[in-house]
Amino acid sequence: MKKQRKLNRRQIVFMMALAAAVMLLCAGGVKRMARASDESIEEGSHVLTLYDTRYDDGMLRVGYFEIDGNTSAMCVCHELEPPTQVGTAFSTVASYTEDNHGNELLRKVYYYGWKGPGDVGASYVETCLAGSVANGHDDNYYGYGQAFIDRIAGLPNAPRGFNVYLLSDGVNTTQNLAYWEYYPTGFVALKKGTARTELVENNTCYSLQGAEYGIYTDASCRNQAAALTADASGETGAAELEPGTYYIKETKAPEGYRLDETVYPVTVTAQETQIVEVEDMPVWDTLGLAVYKQDAEGQEGYPLGGASLEGANFEVRFYAGYYTAEDLPKEPDRTWLLEAKAEEVDGQTQYLCRLDREHLIEGDAFYEDEDQIVLPLGTVTVEERKAPSGYLLDGNYFQNHTGNVWEGRLLTQIRQSGNLAEMEGGNVYAASDYVIRGDLELVKIADGTHRRLSQIPFRITSNTTGESHIILTDENGQASTAAEWNLHSTNTNLGETCRDGVWFGIKSDGTSVKTDDRRGALPFDTYTIEELRCENNQEYELIPPFTVTIRKDKTTVHLGTMTNDEIQEEEPENPKEPKQPVENPKPATVKTGDERNIVIPLITCILSCVAVVTCVMIARRMKKR
Repeated sequence: MKKQRKLNRRQIVFMMALAAAVMLLCAGGVKRMARASDESIEEGSHVLTLYDTRYDDGMLRVGYFEIDGNTSAMCVCHELEPPTQVGTAFSTVASYTEDNHGNELLRKVYYYGWKGPGDVGASYVETCLAGSVANGHDDNYYGYGQAFIDRIAGLPNAPRGFNVYLLSDGVNTTQNLAYWEYYPTGFVALKKGTARTELVENNTCYSLQGAEYGIYTDASCRNQAAALTADASGETGAAELEPGTYYIKETKAPEGYRLDETVYPVTVTAQETQIVEVEDMPVWDTLGLAVYKQDAEGQEGYPLGGASLEGANFEVRFYAGYYTAEDLPKEPDRTWLLEAKAEEVDGQTQYLCRLDREHLIEGDAFYEDEDQIVLPLGTVTVEERKAPSGYLLDGNYFQNHTGNVWEGRLLTQIRQSGNLAEMEGGNVYAASDYVIRGDLELVKIADGTHRRLSQIPFRITSNTTGESHIILTDENGQASTAAEWNLHSTNTNLGETCRDGVWFGIKSDGTSVKTDDRRGALPFDTYTIEELRCENNQEYELIPPFTVTIRKDKTTVHLGTMTNDEIQEEEPENPKEPKQPVENPKPATVKTGDERNIVIPLITCILSCVAVVTCVMIARRMKKR
C-alpha cells in the first residue's frame, strides 16, 4: 500500500483557483442561458474561457478571445496587455444599445465587422483594431482600424437589437474586452386613411396629422411598447420591435375625426416591415338645419292681418372651413335654396324650412351618410331671399333658443365636440319678418254746403281677422290712422275722441302686439270702412260701406273727400193715393233753428187748386160749343 502523499501550499492554491474557474464557467453558462432567453444584460459576471493568437500575423500580436464558453470577444484597448489567463473573471462595465446611444461607433464597427450581422468582408484584425479606435484607444498597426472606420462611415448605424457590452477584469494594465449580441427586430408602420372622403374633401376642418397610436404587447392595451404619430398624409414612421404579436390602438384622434376604438393585432417578423392600414371616421352634424318663420312683432308663428308666413325662400350656403363674416369666401362650396311650408307641430301650424328634399327648390347635391342628409364641419350661412306674402325683407333677423340675434344673415359654425359635431347656436332658428303696415285718411263734408262734419265715427274692420276699431273726424272733418296725426300709443283704440290713437295687431291669444309709433297702424290686409250713425250726421245719408287694401309699407291710402247727402223724402208713386208712412228706426234729432219753411208748401197747394179750377172751366166751355 502506497503512502498517501501530502499536497504542498502551491498545489492547494492551484486547485482552489481551478475550482473557482470551474464555478465561474458554470456561472458564465448560466448567464449565457439567461441571455439566450431574451433577458437584457446591463451588468454581470463573465469568465475568459479561451485565449490564443490564431490571428497573429507575426508583426503584431493580436489575440483571440472567447468568454463564457463560445462567445467571441475582442480587445478594445490595443496598446495594453491582453488578458491571457483562462478563468479570469470579467464584469460588465458598459452596455451600448440603440436606446442609450452610448457608443454608436463601436456598435457600428462590430455590426459591419468580422462575422457581424452586416459583415462587409472585414478581417478579424481590422475589426479588432477599429474597435480599439472606437473605444478611444490606438490601433498601433499602420492605421488599419481607422481605415475600416472610414470605409463604413457612410453606412447606417447599427439597428435596434444589436447591443455591445464592455467588460473589465478590474486591472488597469490589461485590456478591456467587448462582445456583441444581436436580437434581430422587425418594424411596424401605419398608413391612415379616411372614411367618407366626399365629406372631408378640400375641407380644412379635417386633418390626419397628429393622430397618435400606441403599440402594446397585450390585447388589453395596457403594456405599451412603442408609439406612432401620423403626418398630414396619414403615414407614420416605422417602430422597431422584437419579433412577436403586438396590438395597435389609437390614443389620440386627429382633428375632425372620431377616436377609433378598434384594436388592430399585428405580427412582427424579424427584418421586415409590417404596414397596418386603418381608417378614421370623420365627425359630422346629423341634426340638420331647421328655420321656422315667425312674425317679428308678435314673436310667434301667427301672421298679422291678411299676411302669410308660408312660402318664404331661404338660401343656405356651406363653406368647407371655419370663417367669420369678415373673411368669408366669395363662393361657397355648396348652396341650397329652400322654401318654408306649413307643418303641424304639437297641434299648431308652423311654417318651417328644413334642409331636405321636401323643402328644396334648387341647389347642389346634399352631403349624405347612408341616405341621411348631414353637414360636415365648416361654416353655414342662411339668408332669406323672398319674404312671404305681406311681409318685408328689410329688417328681418334670426334668433336661436338662447336669444342670440343675427341681423339679416345667420352665420354659424359646425365644430367638433368629442366624437360628435355640433352647430354653434343650435340647429333650429326663428326667422322673423316685419309685416307691411300702412295707414288711411279721409275728409268728411256735407252735401251742397261743403260744411266740414266733425265727430263722425268710422269703423275699420279687418276682413281677415275681424279686428275692428273706430276713428273720429276732427273739427275740420279730417281723420287719419297715422301716428303723425295721432300717436298710436295715445288712448290706443279707445275710439271716443278724434285724438285717440288706433293700432291693429291681434295675436293668436287675442292680445295685441306692442304699439309702435314709427310704423303704420294697419297690417297688410283688406279692410271694410263703415260710417256709423251719430248725432252730427242724423240728417244725412250714411256713406255705404266700402273696402280698402293696405299693400305697401309706410304708405297712406287717401280716401279723399267723402260727402254726406241730405236725407230726401220719397215721393209717392201715385199722387191720388195717400202717402204711406215710412218707419224710421231712430227719430231724427231736431235742433233749434232747423224748422222747415211752410210758405212754400202753402203756395204750391193754392196754385194746384187754381190749375184744377181753370181746367174745369175750359172743359165746360168746349162742351157748349
